[in-house]
Amino acid sequence: VNFLIDKTPPTINVASRVPSPNSRGWNNRDVRISYSVSDSLSDIDTGASDFNDDLISSEGANQSVSGYVYDKAGNSTTMTVTNINIDKTPSVITLKSRLPIANNFGWNKSDVTVKYNVSDLLSGVATVAGGYEDDIISVEGSGMTAVGLVCDFAGNTASVIVDNINIDKTNPVITLLSRLPEANNYGWNKNDVTIKYSVSDTLSGVDTVAGGFENDVINNEGQGLMVKGEGQDLAGN
Repeated sequence: VNFLIDKTPPTINVASRVPSPNSRGWNNRDVRISYSVSDSLSDIDTGASDFNDDLISSEGANQSVSGYVYDKAGNSTTMTVTNINIDKTPSVITLKSRLPIANNFGWNKSDVTVKYNVSDLLSGVATVAGGYEDDIISVEGSGMTAVGLVCDFAGNTASVIVDNINIDKTNPVITLLSRLPEANNYGWNKNDVTIKYSVSDTLSGVDTVAGGFENDVINNEGQGLMVKGEGQDLAGN
């Protein structure tokens, strides 16, 4: 009489986990688990077993899947793969503040500090990888931008661009254009004297409303008289 006896459960192991998690234990896309099975005696009962590939596509922390295998004698083994962490959603980064605020013409005359708000609901914000520290724009220029970048522990990234930063720290230039009529050889005039100015600014431009560089007409008598012309640019210099 032939007896077929198999008391030993089959073996099931993880053949592959693709892709592998990063150094923080996270994935930012679907994870596929493949199994390898074996039985040295009665062989695998493929009809009763479930060791096909498992595809985990949902987001979540500490997820798990299981594969199980039966041999033809009815012995079984289960393999559970744990600590599957998937985060496909990028962090959120927004503008927190831009100080000082630009004037009515859209210009600043000092450094501009840009601050960001960041958040991540699942894997968390990777503070080392992010570029969301305060940006201090100190150079002069028009139409400049600051870029904030945030990365979560799964490797997802997001960014925000703060544009139209205009900084002009340089005073405009005002010069005497003419003084008419010229004084005589003794330094005197006997008529009204008209003073004209020339004002220029190479970056933000001249604020024609705020400036005091219109023609000055001196019509009162006196000696050692003085007038002052003042030019202002659109940044407030």
